[in-house]
Amino acid sequence: MGRSIGIDLGTTNTVVAVLHEGRPQVVEDDKGYRVLPSVVSVDDFGTATVGHAARNKILTDPDRTVYAFKRLMGRRFDSEQAVEARKRVGYEIRPAADGLCTLRLGNQVLTPVEVSALVLQTAKEMAERALGEPVDEAVITVPAYFNHQQRAATFEAARVAGLRCERLLNEPTAAALAYGFRRDSDRTIVVYDLGGGTFDVSVLHLSGGVYEILATKGDTYLGGEDFDYRLVDYLADHFQTQTGVDLREDRTALQRIKDAAERAKCELSFTDRTTVLVPRITPQHNLELAVTRLTLESLVEDLVDRTLDVTRRALSDAGLQLSDIDDVILVGGQTRMPRVREAISGLFGREPSRGVHPEEVVAIGAAVHAASLTDRDDAPQHVLIDVTPFDLGIDVIGGLFQPIIPRNTHVPTSETRAFATSQDDQEAVRVTVRQGDSRFADENEFLGEFIMSGLTPAPRMQTKVEVTFRIDSNGMLHVSAMEPGTGESRRITIRN
Repeated sequence: MGRSIGIDLGTTNTVVAVLHEGRPQVVEDDKGYRVLPSVVSVDDFGTATVGHAARNKILTDPDRTVYAFKRLMGRRFDSEQAVEARKRVGYEIRPAADGLCTLRLGNQVLTPVEVSALVLQTAKEMAERALGEPVDEAVITVPAYFNHQQRAATFEAARVAGLRCERLLNEPTAAALAYGFRRDSDRTIVVYDLGGGTFDVSVLHLSGGVYEILATKGDTYLGGEDFDYRLVDYLADHFQTQTGVDLREDRTALQRIKDAAERAKCELSFTDRTTVLVPRITPQHNLELAVTRLTLESLVEDLVDRTLDVTRRALSDAGLQLSDIDDVILVGGQTRMPRVREAISGLFGREPSRGVHPEEVVAIGAAVHAASLTDRDDAPQHVLIDVTPFDLGIDVIGGLFQPIIPRNTHVPTSETRAFATSQDDQEAVRVTVRQGDSRFADENEFLGEFIMSGLTPAPRMQTKVEVTFRIDSNGMLHVSAMEPGTGESRRITIRN
C-alpha cells in the first residue's frame, strides 16, 4: 500500500503535504517550489503542461491555457457564475451535453473535472518523487460551501488522477486541524478562509482532540480573482477613457491586464503606491497608470464587507458573540491584503493569529487527517464533528421550499419524510431537491430531481412514499426511497 497525502486543490494554487516522522511537511517539486499553480495548458499535439510552466503560457497562449476552473466545477453553463466567467477568462467556455461546462484549449475540449485531474495527477507525482514511494490515497480539501455536484466532481477528478480519495475535508476544518495539531487546548475559534476563488468561514470549538464545527457559512464565488477583476476594470476603464479602446474585448490584452493587476495587488500589500505598466497593449499605446493602496481598497471595500457579513451570520448561527471567540485564523492568499486583516481586527477587536501559514495550512491539516485514517502506530488521533453548511430540502405546493435537513446539522446525518400521491392511480412521484435559505423554491439552488416510479395505483393521498436524504462525512448526498405499504424499495434517478 502506498502513502496517503493531503491535497489542497485550490483555485489559484495547489499544495501537497504529508505527515513524515510525526510532523506535517509541505512537499516541494524538483525545483523547490512549495505550491503548484492550478493552471493547465495544451499544445497543438494535445500534450498537457501543468503548473508553473503552464502559468507562463497564460499571456502567450490564452486560448490554450485554463485557470480558475475550480470555480466551474459542478456548475451549469447557464449559471450566473459561468456567465460571469465567460466575460473574464481568456479561454472559451462551452456547454456540455449534460448542461455543465466544458473548456476549450486550442483543439482540445476538456471538462473542469478532467483539467482538475491533471493537476491532481501532477500533485501525486510531486509527492511520489519527494517521498520516493508510491502514493495512492489522499484527503482532498474542498470549500465548506461546495454542494453535492461540486463534491462529486472533485471525487471524480481524484479517480481520474489515479488517487483513492479517502475523504473530502472542508477547507476551514483542515485549517483548524493544522492549528490544533499537538495542542492541548480548549478554545473557540473562527477560521476565515478567503482564497483565490472561494470564501468560507467556520466557527469551531477545540477541546481534547475533538474538533466540533458549530456553524459554517460561505460563498463559492468570492475570492482573490474578484479582487483582481476590480482592478482590471479600473485599468481598462481608464484606458478606454484615454483612447476609446476597450481592452476587455481582446482576450490577449485582457490576460495581460489581469496579470498586471494581480502583480499590482500583491505589491500594494507592501507599499502604498505602485505603477502598472503594460507596454504595447495595443500597437499604438502603452498602458501606464499609478495606483495607490487607498484606490485599491476603495475598489474592493464592498467585497471585504461581504466577507464580514458572512462572518457575522456564521457567529449568529453558532449562537455566539464576537467576545466569545478566543482566536481567529486567517487562511488563503487574499488574507495577506492589509485591508482584509484590518477589517477582521476591527470586527473582533484583536489581531488574528499569526501561527499558521495562510497558503499551506489547509494542505497541512489534510495531511494530518490523512495520517489519522491509516493504521500506523504514530497516526494522530482526533475526532471531527462537521456540519452541512446549507439547508437541504424540497419543493412543495405553492412554489415554496421546505427544508428537510437544516443548515449546520452535524454530519453524517439522515432524515426521512413521507409524501403522498396527489392524483388517483398515480404511479410516480417527482421530488425536486434544492439547497438554500429562501422560502421560495426558485430562489434556491437546484440540486436534482428524484423520481420514484412503479407505485401501487390507489386513490389520491392513499399511496405513501418515504424518501430518505442522507449526507455522509464527505458532505455527499445519498437518496433512497420506499413505499411503506408494500415494503418495496425503488431506485431513484438523480438528474442534474
